[in-house]
Amino acid sequence: KTNPYGELERFDVEVQDIREIAERVDLMKIDAEGHEAVILRALPLDAWKRIDAFVEIGSPENAHAIFERFSGTGVNVFVQKCGWGRAAKIEQVPVSYKEGGVFISSKDSMPW
Repeated sequence: KTNPYGELERFDVEVQDIREIAERVDLMKIDAEGHEAVILRALPLDAWKRIDAFVEIGSPENAHAIFERFSGTGVNVFVQKCGWGRAAKIEQVPVSYKEGGVFISSKDSMPW
C-alpha cells in the first residue's frame, strides 16, 4: 500500500509467473492488493479462450488499465455493480472492492 498504517512486519514472498499457473487452471480468483492490472496484462489474450477470472480491483488506475487491456479484444469485463452486465465504458468498472467485483471471460454472457 502507498500509505500503510500500524506496525509493519516485512517478509519475502515467493512470486510465481501467472502464465505458468494459467496453464493448469480454467478459473482464477485474483485479489492482489493493487497488482491485479500487472497480473492480468501478463497473460496473453489467447489464454482467455480457456480461462475465466473473478478479480477485485483496488484503484482507479488499475480499473483503467484493465478496461483498456480488454477493450476490443473479445475478452469481456462483467461488473457486479451493473448486475453482472458487460462493462461498456470505464465508469462502469469498479475502482475498489466496495463497488463490487469483476468477472473476466471470453464468454458472451455470465455462465450462471
